[in-house]
Amino acid sequence: MDNSTIRSPNELVAKKRTSGYVQVIQSPSHEELADFVSNAHAASDLVTIYATCSVEFTGNREGTIGEGDRVIICKEDGSVVVHRPTSARAVASQGVRSSLETVVLDDCVRIYSARNQQETIRVDITDASGAVRQGLTDNATLQENQTEQQMHRAIQSNPDSIEEGLRIIEHERKIPHGRIDFFAKDIDGNPVVIEIKQPTARYPHVDQLQRYVSYFRESTESHVRGILIAPSIHVTVERLLREQNLEWVEFEEYQQRSTPPGQTSVDEWHD
Repeated sequence: MDNSTIRSPNELVAKKRTSGYVQVIQSPSHEELADFVSNAHAASDLVTIYATCSVEFTGNREGTIGEGDRVIICKEDGSVVVHRPTSARAVASQGVRSSLETVVLDDCVRIYSARNQQETIRVDITDASGAVRQGLTDNATLQENQTEQQMHRAIQSNPDSIEEGLRIIEHERKIPHGRIDFFAKDIDGNPVVIEIKQPTARYPHVDQLQRYVSYFRESTESHVRGILIAPSIHVTVERLLREQNLEWVEFEEYQQRSTPPGQTSVDEWHD
């Protein structure tokens, strides 16, 4: 950003871009930031805020995050995403088709997004170094090869590809710990929790499956089985699954070959 174009810290700056005007505000007061976000959302613009904030969220995941310097993205469909300065994964988010409100409180600006009473996010901004808004257009279709959704469809249409006699009871069953990809019954009537990952099964996926299975084992489904399915499962992940009395199936036909022959992928760097 060219600071020479800004004549005062709180002045709104507009710069022409091919997809519309980019508007920037620096060191805004709480009132200025609230107006900036509200006006941008009313105009269906994307807003990016650089701020010190705390976060509270409910839904598939529930929790709170204390104050820290973060990036908050507010989209026209009401979705809100909060990122730390590091890591590609959002630390908290609220999905599409949500309502978005911005209010000024005594000590902060509150951004609140909700799809319903159970799925919400609240971001309390105590200090913002700047914010950017711009109207963006993206109508391109996402095309992926051998996606996780393709694996879902293949298993749903042919559960015997996992094991003979398996019956799918429910797809994406919601439980307090998240959403199970498939809840099934094996040939003996035992409940089976199935989690699907693409392209490679990793340690956090084992922990996720274990949480799901433990939820049922602590209830009436004490004989529940857990199966992790992925195109590629490293031997160290298999060892962890075995230690936790979990099972796995490799769908090798869905493997993605993105490295040249003879080149080692990052996933293979394990002891």
